[in-house]
Amino acid sequence: MRFLSPITSTSFCVATLFSANAAARILQAEISAGQVQGGLCSQNNKDGPSKFLGIPYAIPPVGERRWLAPGRYNDKFSGGKLSATKFAAVCYQFSWHNGSAADPPPYSEDCLYLNVWVPSTASTSSPDLPVKVWIHGGANNGGSIVNPLYDGCDLAATGSIVVNIAYRLGPLGFLALKRAGISGNFGIQDIKLGLQWVQDNIAAFGGDRRKVLLFGQSAGAWNSFIISTLPDAKNLMRAVALESGGGIDLPSSSSAQMAGAMFAKRANCSANDAACLRSISPGTLRDIFWDHSYSSLRTMSITRPCIQPYVDGAIIPEQPSQAGVQVPAVFGSMSQEGTIAILNAIHHPEKTKPSRYHDILTSGLGPLVDEVYAQYPLSSFSNHPYPDFSRAAQIITDWQWRCPSYRGLLRAGEKGIPTWTYLFDHSPKCPSSAGMGADVAALLGPSHTFDIPFVLAHTSSLPRPNGACSFDATELRISQTFVDAWTGLAATGDASTATFNWPAFENGTSMGLYVGDDGAAIRSLQANFSVCSFWNHIQEVLLQAANTGSTRTTVIATGEAVRPQSTVTGALVVVVHILASVLLSVIFLAD
Repeated sequence: MRFLSPITSTSFCVATLFSANAAARILQAEISAGQVQGGLCSQNNKDGPSKFLGIPYAIPPVGERRWLAPGRYNDKFSGGKLSATKFAAVCYQFSWHNGSAADPPPYSEDCLYLNVWVPSTASTSSPDLPVKVWIHGGANNGGSIVNPLYDGCDLAATGSIVVNIAYRLGPLGFLALKRAGISGNFGIQDIKLGLQWVQDNIAAFGGDRRKVLLFGQSAGAWNSFIISTLPDAKNLMRAVALESGGGIDLPSSSSAQMAGAMFAKRANCSANDAACLRSISPGTLRDIFWDHSYSSLRTMSITRPCIQPYVDGAIIPEQPSQAGVQVPAVFGSMSQEGTIAILNAIHHPEKTKPSRYHDILTSGLGPLVDEVYAQYPLSSFSNHPYPDFSRAAQIITDWQWRCPSYRGLLRAGEKGIPTWTYLFDHSPKCPSSAGMGADVAALLGPSHTFDIPFVLAHTSSLPRPNGACSFDATELRISQTFVDAWTGLAATGDASTATFNWPAFENGTSMGLYVGDDGAAIRSLQANFSVCSFWNHIQEVLLQAANTGSTRTTVIATGEAVRPQSTVTGALVVVVHILASVLLSVIFLAD
């Protein structure tokens, strides 16, 4: 089924200049703010893609503009030109490590910029290339568009324009305090304005504004899902691809306001004093955010106060899970999403008592944990070297990723929106982080974030930026399948490709895409969501608790890495470095 989304925005692109050496090479683009001067992805490949880094799309949200909706960048570049060959400053990081080698300083509140990568085949005389807009993950507390893992050169070389949008994080991006005139959801508004910039300017780089795919992973997928459910979604994108993060429920307005009041109190500011809050440095905001007594504020939850996207009745008018996607969508997940989260919480599975896993799950499920355990008998995991570890990870996988995606698929089906689904059950050959041992990789399996190199066409030099590992032939096919499917979504709203027919989702009969380790690594397979009827029941109980104001049952929030304990040693230190280097959006478990 082909689904075409109407695009109504007016383009303000004027013209594009080409390099003297290659008529098809776009190294300079003329947009409403002036001339953007880019460069080559590689000086060793004159026929490769070009890149344009650090393009402003919003008025800097600094000073009195902190905690205001982003304003469109309407200034002219100094001298009429912008040198776009270096990254802009990274948005302030509010994850425990305050950034990482992958997201280095300088950090700044003046961070609303985007990057564009352009294939060598692009032409403004016929701007018809598909556009893929990537939203990074990191629990809405960390992550950036300068991370080498998100570099767009490889993906642009496959024939699509690639755009990465930076957005405000932590309390700068999501604090809500109505009494102080702080509405919240600023990070969501940032991404929307970035998407509007694409509509207005992408033709200057050879892109077709009617062929835009929004895609992201983890928190990037949460935010993409939220935006794809909004009434104006069809004006911003043709389709959306949600990698480990679709179908979520958001906190209520009352919950968000309570979180804001808690934050203001800890900052020694009145809940109606925006000036006091604006006088606090970003570093102090981070210290407040990471006060152990307020740890719940950092993580997505529907039953306790948190500083995250929420249903405000305006920017997000209703629960995204109820609104449903407005455009064709892919909902996908890893088969073992939860392993990295559980390992990061317990550090040493060989030393961890069963009671520790019970405590972890009780912190999220409360009295429901025994009902969940009955659904997941330990005997079903007896083949794993650490059965309690494997069971806890599978519970987290189904609860926080697999079944929310299923709810998103069902709601889209009720609205007649075409969707597709996949299960990524392939263990990558290449490590996701330098120094990651084979024992840790085997324990994690196909875990959270491990699919990112495949969809971004990073087939060599792994782990990024300068690793020595390359995909094997099977992995090259997997990567090509995802790249082609995402291109099809951008161009036509259909995930099927010329070489692979990906059946659209139909409840009860759907053949999802299964990605495994065997010879037939990519194939259609009956999508099995049978366990999700159980989790729908659990979700109803949790939502009821949220609606009645109960705090006895809370949710383990798909959120962030826990602060590492000093006892972490040996190979498991690598896991913490994985979390730091790629800013995984994993479950927060109280330390």
